[in-house]
Amino acid sequence: MCATEGWNWRASLALLSLFALPVLGWAGIFALASALCLMLAHLIMPAADYWTIYFQEAHPVLAYVNALGVAHFVTLAAGGPRRRWGEPYRTPPRTSLVMALVTGAALIAGTMSASSAVPVLEKRAAYQQQAAKLFALIPEPRAVVFVRYARGHPTHLTLIQNPPDYRSARIWTVYDRGPDNARLMKLAPTRAPYLFDERTGTLMRLTP
Repeated sequence: MCATEGWNWRASLALLSLFALPVLGWAGIFALASALCLMLAHLIMPAADYWTIYFQEAHPVLAYVNALGVAHFVTLAAGGPRRRWGEPYRTPPRTSLVMALVTGAALIAGTMSASSAVPVLEKRAAYQQQAAKLFALIPEPRAVVFVRYARGHPTHLTLIQNPPDYRSARIWTVYDRGPDNARLMKLAPTRAPYLFDERTGTLMRLTP
């Protein structure tokens, strides 16, 4: 979660979130408790460590707590006043200046980090465009392409599509379910069935 929210070295700033606890206020404590309950509830669902979309509702709360913790830490480091538990936090002018500098540095670093996603998106687009060109060679006016992925296929790289209107879509690209494919073809007898094998990169016509 910290790596997803903070990107690489900025995840270390999560430690400064502890300085936000004394000045969160009851509304902030309630929001943080709700976010933690959400995270705990989703622990019963097995998922990859990088798959944090289930916790998306908690991201703004964590970002707020982290920003408040950094601000309070800077205030204390600059000799600012200590506050009692639950007392509203007011940012001194010097802290505001430091926070502006930290935010600017984070935005610059975040922009540079975001550029690393470009090759991934380009690879995904090239993969889908290559398959689309192959499917466009199908001579029949209506077809169903069953996609059989290779072993170890990346989860987030897909050829399966949900067209706006299945009735007018020329080609349906669906997941290959082996013998169970016949059920779909019974519902669309006017469409030609094809199988795309990702491992070999071949597209073959299936017999009805």
